[in-house]
Amino acid sequence: MLENKGQLATEYKKVEDIVEVTKLDEGKYAVTIEGGESSQRTFFKKSEAERFIDKSGIAQSLNTDKFLSQTKH
Repeated sequence: MLENKGQLATEYKKVEDIVEVTKLDEGKYAVTIEGGESSQRTFFKKSEAERFIDKSGIAQSLNTDKFLSQTKH
């Protein structure tokens, strides 16, 4: 996040750098955050979990561009 409780964050990590797809029991997959914490969503196909990461990265990128353009003015 670029803004946290009204404070501008000076550093942040890209989604793609801190999450990965992890196989769970019974053929399910989850997106796991750096440190081993799993997301609440599970997926039946690895490709669905990878697509979720891609979408999250795109959303983060769009939010970053919007936030930075607003802070310049």
